[in-house]
Amino acid sequence: MSTLLHIDSSPRSKRSHSRRLAAEFSEEWRKRDASHIVTHRDLGVDPVPHVTEAWVEGVYAPVELHTEAAKSAMSLSDLLIQELIDADFLLISSPMYNLSITSTLKAYLDQVIRPGRTFVMEAGELRGLLSDKKTVVVTSRGGMYAPGTPSASYDYQEPYLRAVLGGIGIRDVSFINAEGMDWSDEQRQSAYKISRQRIADVLKQWDK
Repeated sequence: MSTLLHIDSSPRSKRSHSRRLAAEFSEEWRKRDASHIVTHRDLGVDPVPHVTEAWVEGVYAPVELHTEAAKSAMSLSDLLIQELIDADFLLISSPMYNLSITSTLKAYLDQVIRPGRTFVMEAGELRGLLSDKKTVVVTSRGGMYAPGTPSASYDYQEPYLRAVLGGIGIRDVSFINAEGMDWSDEQRQSAYKISRQRIADVLKQWDK
């Protein structure tokens, strides 16, 4: 039995391209084994709070000095971290917003990237504490940002996600980028076709 943690971050529902492709990925993964379990966290519908002063207090102050607000902040952070630890596989859907990620996904990452729980600093270097788990990030982009395109240098989405996930120990990350979704119907259909082939390819890699 394996568990997939499926995280959606688009504020759009049925019209979201990243949600649609991630749902297809999740469904195809589940079909491979009847015992597979999917845990779904929808940040677009149920966003987690941004980091607050109470959260910082909870991280750095001794437990016996925690205020009720700090205890509450740590309780949610602990829940999200445990959910991540318990997953064998990770699926994130992430539309590109202003060349990067949505604020909902950023808030989630701020909650789970926590010193002493998901990373430590050793001799001035970052060491991730999470065991590496196969991860796929499904993105949708209005324009084209693939290497070799004129806008490639403006892609702050994939490099950022690779960096922060790698910082907590998750380095086996595959990206499925649906590009040019705002260009035309023809381009959108082409992007879906390419993305679906990538879904099949990534699932084959996971099967090995």
